[in-house]
Amino acid sequence: MTLRDIIPWSKRRKGASAGSELMRGVVEPLEYLFEKPWALAGGAVRMPEVDVEEKPEEIVVSAKLPGMKREDVKIEVTENTLTIRAEQARTQEQRRHGVLQRRESSRSFLRRFSLPSPVRTNDVKAAFKGELLEIHLPRVTPAQVRRIDIE
Repeated sequence: MTLRDIIPWSKRRKGASAGSELMRGVVEPLEYLFEKPWALAGGAVRMPEVDVEEKPEEIVVSAKLPGMKREDVKIEVTENTLTIRAEQARTQEQRRHGVLQRRESSRSFLRRFSLPSPVRTNDVKAAFKGELLEIHLPRVTPAQVRRIDIE
């Protein structure tokens, strides 16, 4: 039996040696693992999708938080960092055949972002609509340069 017999014909590249095909079969799954380290967890660990949009006057952060409520989410902001934290606990009780079944589950996440420019922390606004959290972070206006004439 040769290496060519081990590698299925559908996976072979034209002109590639059997050894390089075997190596590709080992390397590709490892590349996927390093690109998506939580893939082995079967999707058990899910980070919310977050978009950051930079505008001249503000930074807008949008996060999709399916299943979360407004009360579950906490936002902290400093001049240079934004922290989004959420924690949700759920309990289900069901009585079957005289036996009480209780299922408890919890999920949480923490995302911290370094902001590209300082923001006015007192003017930050956040809104939660459906599953979308939107945070508006107004930028600090640069100090105006004033030229002084010498008399």
